[in-house]
Amino acid sequence: MVCILICAVAPVQNRSAEVVDNNSSPVAGGSVTLTCPLISNPPGNYSWALDSGPFDRSNQRVLVLAPLKREHVGCYLCRLVSELDTKDVDTCSKVEAHCESVEKATFQVSAPQVEVEEGSTVTVNCSWSYKKLGRLNVDWWSPNGTEVDDVSFHSDDFTCTGWLEMRIENFTAAKEGDYTCEDISSSSNTISPKAVRLTLAKPSESNTHVCTLVYLYLPQPEVAMWPPFRG
Repeated sequence: MVCILICAVAPVQNRSAEVVDNNSSPVAGGSVTLTCPLISNPPGNYSWALDSGPFDRSNQRVLVLAPLKREHVGCYLCRLVSELDTKDVDTCSKVEAHCESVEKATFQVSAPQVEVEEGSTVTVNCSWSYKKLGRLNVDWWSPNGTEVDDVSFHSDDFTCTGWLEMRIENFTAAKEGDYTCEDISSSSNTISPKAVRLTLAKPSESNTHVCTLVYLYLPQPEVAMWPPFRG
């Protein structure tokens, strides 16, 4: 008797409609676990992609994001490559994280209008406080619509607050106008741009004291000679 063993190779199957996580309300600094619903027999190789980025050959069906920070936020797709097929999930799984210390979203500039002395340096801050952790794309724009070069970003990967500092050196009348701070990232699609008007300060008026010299003519008194002059 001859026995023939037949091994069946199954194509990739999708057992679930979406990738699930282990925390319905993750916080910044916490963790999220993503499980790819795709399976194959024999097992294949898994990879993950964040947003429109390339697939990373992690070879892990379960992806753990911890501690949860700014670069983890986004929409994840998983891919399974088997001997017979390559398949991606139909829809991505969105990962978000909220900040417990933030009660209300704000986006503002340090002052709506600033007077700057000619030739001096001025710095203006654009600050934000969001309820959700997200990747930021904040810029300062000059009155003529060009991006301001001299800026510094202040924020870390685990908080929803920060500020962008703009610095303008050797301020002159040619640099006057409305400077706009804008965040075009997806985390701030309900936040409108904020503007600050920079104007050249008027020179201060110095106090001038006017002294008037008055000449008074006083007649000289007559001087009597003694003894009297006798001719």
